[in-house]
Amino acid sequence: MEGAFFVILSILWAACAFGPGLLLVRPLRLKPAERLVAGVGASLLLIYLASFVISRFRLGVDAHFIFSGACLVATFVAVPDLRQLWRRRSTRRAIQMYALLVLFGLGMLGLVRHYSGGTWGGDWYEHWQRTAFWMEPDKSAMDMKFIDQWTLPARPPLLNLVSSHFVIQSGKTFASFQATMLLLNSVTFLSMWLLARTLVPRGRRVAEVLAVLLACCPMFMQNVTYSWTKMGTAFFVIAAVAMYVRSLRRDDLSLRLAAFSLMASGCLAHYSAGPYAVFLGGHWVVRLLTRRREKAGAAKEFAIVSAAGVMILTTWFAWSFVHYGWKGTTAVNPTIEYGARGVLGGDVSQVLYNAANTFVPEILRKPSMIYSEDLDQPNAVGRVRDFMFLIYQVSLPFAPGLLGGPIAIGLVLRNLLRAEAAARKFWIGFIVVVVPLAIVVNSGPDRFGIAHVTLQPAAMMLVALLAGCALRLPRGWRAVLFFGCAVDFVLGVLIQFHVENRVFQFAFESGSHTAVSTADMVSRAGQLNAYWKKLYTLTFFGDPLKDSAGAIQVLAALSVGAALVWLAWRGASPRRPGIPPVRAARKS
Repeated sequence: MEGAFFVILSILWAACAFGPGLLLVRPLRLKPAERLVAGVGASLLLIYLASFVISRFRLGVDAHFIFSGACLVATFVAVPDLRQLWRRRSTRRAIQMYALLVLFGLGMLGLVRHYSGGTWGGDWYEHWQRTAFWMEPDKSAMDMKFIDQWTLPARPPLLNLVSSHFVIQSGKTFASFQATMLLLNSVTFLSMWLLARTLVPRGRRVAEVLAVLLACCPMFMQNVTYSWTKMGTAFFVIAAVAMYVRSLRRDDLSLRLAAFSLMASGCLAHYSAGPYAVFLGGHWVVRLLTRRREKAGAAKEFAIVSAAGVMILTTWFAWSFVHYGWKGTTAVNPTIEYGARGVLGGDVSQVLYNAANTFVPEILRKPSMIYSEDLDQPNAVGRVRDFMFLIYQVSLPFAPGLLGGPIAIGLVLRNLLRAEAAARKFWIGFIVVVVPLAIVVNSGPDRFGIAHVTLQPAAMMLVALLAGCALRLPRGWRAVLFFGCAVDFVLGVLIQFHVENRVFQFAFESGSHTAVSTADMVSRAGQLNAYWKKLYTLTFFGDPLKDSAGAIQVLAALSVGAALVWLAWRGASPRRPGIPPVRAARKS
C-alpha cells in the first residue's frame, strides 16, 4: 500500500496543525484572519516543544501517538473556533485555497525523482538526516556531522523536530518526509494571505489570486517541494511582519505578542529570519522609548513580549549551550562563520559581489556560464532549466516572476510615494535595513546570488502585494501580469519538474559515483543528488507515480492555464491599487 502513509499523514496534519494552536491563542484579541495564522504558528510551536521533549528523554514513538491523540482532543475542543473561521467567507476561502495549493504541490512533488537545478545539492539530504536524528536520538550521534559537513547546532531544529513528529508516525520513509515538508512549507500561503489583506484590505479574491500566483511562482514551487526549511521559515517571518504592521494600526498588545512569538519561532526554524527579527525588534523598542506617556505601560509591554520571545528561543539555545558550549553553538553556524571571514574580516567586496549578483543575475550578464564545468550537460532542456533556475531562484527582482517582480517593485515605489508618513517610514526602514543585512550575513561569496537564502520572505512579500493588487489593476496590466505568470510556469515550474522526473544509471565500480552519460543527463549537482538517492536506497514520493508523469504535467498545465484565463478576465474595479497607510498608533 504505497499511499497508506499519506492517508495517515493527512489525518495527523488535520489533527495537529490547527486546533491546538487555536486554543492557545484564544485569549488573545485577534480577528479571524489573524487567529487562523497565529493558530497554525502556535500549533507548530507546540509540536516542536513536544517532539523536543520526546526526543531528548527518549520516550519513544508511543509518546508521539499520545501527543497526537491529545492534539485531536484539542481540535475537538476547538470546534467552535474552527466553525467561526469556516463561517467567515474570507477565512473559508483561504483554507480552501490552501488545500488546493497543497494538492497541486503534491502533484508536482509526484514528478520529482531526483533533485536538481543550478548548483543546489546536499541540503535536502542533510535535513532528512537531521529529522532522522531527532526521531532516533543517540548519544553517540551528538557529534556527528550531517552530510559530513555541519554539526547539529549549525541549523536550528524547529521544523526538523516538527517533521519528525509526523514522519515517525506515518512510516519513517523519505517519501513521508517529502510530503511532510511540503505541508509545512505550504503554510506560508496563509501568512502571505494575511499580509496581502493587511497591505490591501480592499483587495478582491486575494486567496484565489495568491494561490494561482504561487502555483506559477518558480521560487515558491521549488522551495515547497525541495525538502529543506527555508520556505517554512518564511511562514513565521511573514506572519510576524503582518501581525506587527496590524499592531501599529490598532496599538494592540495581543498582536505584538503574536508577532514576536512568531518571529522567535522563525529564528528556530532557520537563522535567515535574523535580519527581519533585528528590524522589527529595533522598530518596536524605538517606539516604546519614544512614548511620552504611560511609561509603565510600555515597560509592562516590553516585559511581556520580550519574555515570550526569550522563552521560545531558550528552548533550543539553552540546551545547545549546555551540550555544545557557546562556541560549539554559535561559531559553527554558516552565517557567523562567513560573516567573520567577510565583513568582520574587512572583506566588504564579498558583500558587494553578492549584492550585485542578487539584483542583476550574473547568468544574464555572462550567459556563457551555463557551459562552465559545474553546469555543463548534454541535456538541452536541462541547460535551459538551469539558465532560468539561476534567474528565478537566486535573484530578488525576478523571484516573484519575470514580469511579476518588476510590477511588484513598481507598486512598492508608487505606494511609498503616496503613503502616509508613518507607513513610508516603516517600509523604507524595512527595505533599507533588512535587504542589506540579509546580504551582509551571507558574506560567503556566491557567484549566482543569495536571494534563496535570506531573502525568500522578502520575495514572497512582493508576491503577496501582487495578490492584493492584481484584480485592482487596469485590465491591460492585469493581462500582462498573468501572461508573465504563464511564462513563469512554463520556464520555471513545468520545465523544472519535467527534468526532475528523470532517473539515471550509475557506475559504482571502485567507489565511483559517476553517472552513465545519456542525452538527458543533468549537471554535476543533480548527478550528486541522484547518486545519494541511489546510494542510500531512498524511494522518492514520485517514484511510484512514474507512469503517471505525463498525465500529471498535462493536468497541471491545463489547471494553471484555466485559472489564469479566468483571473485575467475577471471583472474588477479600474481604480489603481494602493497600500493603505500604516496609521500611527494612538499616542500613549
